[in-house]
Amino acid sequence: MENKKGFTLVELLAVIAILGIIMTISVIAVTGTIDRSSERAHETLNSEIYEAAKRCVVENIEDFSICKSLNSLVNNGYLQNVDENISATITISTDSNGNYKYTVASTYDGDRLTKTY
Repeated sequence: MENKKGFTLVELLAVIAILGIIMTISVIAVTGTIDRSSERAHETLNSEIYEAAKRCVVENIEDFSICKSLNSLVNNGYLQNVDENISATITISTDSNGNYKYTVASTYDGDRLTKTY
């Protein structure tokens, strides 16, 4: 009997199937990580908009109407390097004690996030 060295077709198919499973698991893990990173980036963006609006209100306490739009915050130097695909609405109100309440509703990569501070 000859001594043939090499792999059989079944062994090669088994290796290909295992590699396919490993790739599928990797793609799912990477996709989840990217989604979580995108969510965190959006939350950070909302927080930055809030902080900018808060500084704007403090500096323009007499008339803080310029603090209610993203473009105005950028144009007046309260925010920098804002992606043009981002849109946000800032609502500023006061509660019964006279404390300011900020609601930031931003859209980033098609996702909308609304948070009140």
